[in-house]
Amino acid sequence: MSTCSSGWLSSAAAKSDEGAVDPPADQVVGWWGFVTDTDDSWVTGELLLRRDGTLLRRYGGGSYKDGHTWWRFNDWEPVGWWPGHTDVNVAIRALKAKAYDLCEPGPVPINERTAGPFEGAAAAARYL
Repeated sequence: MSTCSSGWLSSAAAKSDEGAVDPPADQVVGWWGFVTDTDDSWVTGELLLRRDGTLLRRYGGGSYKDGHTWWRFNDWEPVGWWPGHTDVNVAIRALKAKAYDLCEPGPVPINERTAGPFEGAAAAARYL
C-alpha cells in the first residue's frame, strides 16, 4: 500500500453508490494516485482515465490511527477542464504540467470507496 495512489489497473467489477459516476473496469486505461497544491493547502486523491477520454477524480486517501491504516475516498466525478486525452503517456504529461504529482493508487478498488483496516502505516508512495 502506498500513501499516494498510477497507470496500475484494477480488475474489480464495476458498481457504484447512488449518484456516483460508474467507472467500468474494462473502460479504464489509466489509474493514478495524486497529490497537488491548491491556493490554501494540498489535496490527495485518485484519477482515472477512461477509454473515451473522460478523466474522473475522487478525493481522499489513507489515515493512520492506533496502529492501523484506513482508506476512504469520495465518489468519482468528471474533471471539467480535461481536454479528452486518451493516450496514457500524453495524459501523464498533461497532469504533471497541471502540477499533479502522480503515484501508484491505494488499495481501494475503483468500484468501492473504503478499505481497511490494514495493520501498520502505509508504505511510502511510488511516484512516476
